[in-house]
Amino acid sequence: MTDFADFSFEEFLHARDLSKLPPFGETWLGDEDADRGILLLHGYTGSNVEMHPFGLLFAAQGYRVHIPLLPGHGTNHRDLLKVKYQDWLTAVENALHTLNDEKTGRSIGVLGLSMGGTLSLHLAANFHDLVKAVVPIAAPVYLKLGIRNLFRLLRWTNLIVPYREYQFMDESVKNNALVRYLQQNYGRLPVKNMMEVADLVKFVSNELSNITQPILVIHSEHDEVVSRKNPGIILKSVRSQIKEVKWVHNSYHVLVADYDREIVAKSALEFMNKHL
Repeated sequence: MTDFADFSFEEFLHARDLSKLPPFGETWLGDEDADRGILLLHGYTGSNVEMHPFGLLFAAQGYRVHIPLLPGHGTNHRDLLKVKYQDWLTAVENALHTLNDEKTGRSIGVLGLSMGGTLSLHLAANFHDLVKAVVPIAAPVYLKLGIRNLFRLLRWTNLIVPYREYQFMDESVKNNALVRYLQQNYGRLPVKNMMEVADLVKFVSNELSNITQPILVIHSEHDEVVSRKNPGIILKSVRSQIKEVKWVHNSYHVLVADYDREIVAKSALEFMNKHL
């Protein structure tokens, strides 16, 4: 089994040959007979690829890893126009059941980035018998009223705008293979679909009091996308006896690839090891 000290994201992040990266699509890693499983959920406009480094880490530590591709992702930005937030809920529920059905009695944790973190909270709130621990990373459960109203207005437009690039404190990853790979299909964004994200956030925020499992919330002090109010709202709303927050200080929103990525991964792994 690979020790965390021997694990590095760097080869993956700085690969020169994009063909060495995994394809867009559902990903499975690790031993199918593993007693512990981890469901990794990517963010809005992301893909299974952005969670792949974490998947490699958990697989090396003996976990069965499932990374689904959310509807409307990994294809073309116009496919987002066909997707409702309920489609994302259904997709992650199916992914959880698939991971559980593969081996009876498997202890499962769920980890998600950004919108994937919001979806991880939904699973924890609704499937207590399956989800034993949850780690939402940079997850929104609250949007400012002005932002929500803007999204509501944009729902009635057909505006497609250039999608801004990810921001990273770590200069070395700004133009790496992973980032270029993730952006190659989503250089533009149909803004009307953003209301689906807002509706998802509102829907899951009303479920938080149903969560009783151990929870670790990870967030950056400098997150430029998701408000720093969110970790406090999550921890105040859940009914978990074990609830922790981990703040990092040298990253922006995309915590799976920015400067603090190994701190985030190690914190998540240690939490899952303790509670699964």
